[in-house]
Amino acid sequence: ELQKMQVPPTTIKIDENIAGRHYQQEAIKKVAEWIENKKREFLLVMATWTGKTRTAMWLIDIMIKSKQAQKVLFLTDRTALRDQAYDDGFSVYFKSTPKTKIETWKTDENARLFSATYQTMINYLDEFSSWFFDLIIIDEVHRSIYGEWKAILDHFDAIKVWLTATPL
Repeated sequence: ELQKMQVPPTTIKIDENIAGRHYQQEAIKKVAEWIENKKREFLLVMATWTGKTRTAMWLIDIMIKSKQAQKVLFLTDRTALRDQAYDDGFSVYFKSTPKTKIETWKTDENARLFSATYQTMINYLDEFSSWFFDLIIIDEVHRSIYGEWKAILDHFDAIKVWLTATPL
């Protein structure tokens, strides 16, 4: 059903209120092109304080507007980063979109935007089907690509965008 309504993500106009820096826009344009070419995993390496979260919010915006994603997970390694994604990202740029923080297995499944820590998701992974999320943004991926957190990445069959300031 969702696929019938999809439009190419490259056709969605850039909202410069979300990501106005030229390198942020270039990164998202490239990811949008690759998504159209059926790629599903992306690594964005951006230095600290260059706007990884805002870049991710813009990607979420075009993925929702192009009908490429219904449910989005923003995954972090710390509660403070989870709250930042929710408070400074979701709540600012997606005011009317249903959103929730995953803190227990009882979560609002009607939400479209979810933020969670690796620690929470690993505990409740079995509560979510492999296809629950269409897009997953993984912040600080250099901390999750190995070890027990890798199970989260392996569990979900979604478009995955890995963010890091630390080259892998």
